[in-house]
Amino acid sequence: MRRFIALAALACGLATPVAAAAEQVAIQSWQNRRYACFDGGYLAASCPGNRAHVFEIERLGGNEVAFRDPASGRYLRAGVTENALMALGGDRIGGWERFEMSQSGGTFHLRSVQNGQYVRAGIGQQTLFGAVSPHALGWEEFRIFPVGTPSEVSLEQDHETPVPFAGNWVLDRVLDASGQDVRFNDRMARMRPVEIDAQGRLHFAFGCNQINGQLLQRGDRIGVAGGGFMTTRMACPGPEMELERIVSASFASAAHFAINGTRWSLRDANHQLRLEFVRQ
Repeated sequence: MRRFIALAALACGLATPVAAAAEQVAIQSWQNRRYACFDGGYLAASCPGNRAHVFEIERLGGNEVAFRDPASGRYLRAGVTENALMALGGDRIGGWERFEMSQSGGTFHLRSVQNGQYVRAGIGQQTLFGAVSPHALGWEEFRIFPVGTPSEVSLEQDHETPVPFAGNWVLDRVLDASGQDVRFNDRMARMRPVEIDAQGRLHFAFGCNQINGQLLQRGDRIGVAGGGFMTTRMACPGPEMELERIVSASFASAAHFAINGTRWSLRDANHQLRLEFVRQ
């Protein structure tokens, strides 16, 4: 069972998670699509989704987080063995238990506050986790999913097959939270292109902000990957900013989609129409 984490908008393009109560999450390696679980006491990217270890993510301010094992109350520690492998430590948060979490598109990077190294999931045959890397590449990229939600559908992208909604679209219809159509003024009418590549990476700009994210799809289900959207945070008061806010919220709440000829529609979990696009 999966849903998608929501993070705050990014200031100047940098991710800053919202301070919130602990959420239960699972961690997935972007490189091998396996989930984090414990192998011989050490965290490894080696399990299918139904065996993923569940952590509570605690947001410590800024972009720092800690991962707590809800069963034992112990925190994930990065400074285990000379390779800085990751295992459960004590019940207090110190330097080795603190991680800086940043977002790049639909994936996340974790960097140890203690030694400044990025967490890598590709150590040894068991693909062990360790805070050992000076750079953030494939084995240092992760997706982080909350768990325990009402949805029974796991949205895990098949990256060998292009998403059916890839292409260039124009926003044609927007409904607000009350189900009322949002009217476009002349300026808004010129700002409605939405670009989506074959892997579901999305880009649009309706006000003065650039917004990027990744959509995941399985069957007719859809959702926003990882931490939601990356966006600049420029203030441009007026209807354009409000359109940007409504569209971002509609993508975040989308659960179902349909393509009918040249039209693509998104609906929420209650099958209420939220957005409609026309292919360019």
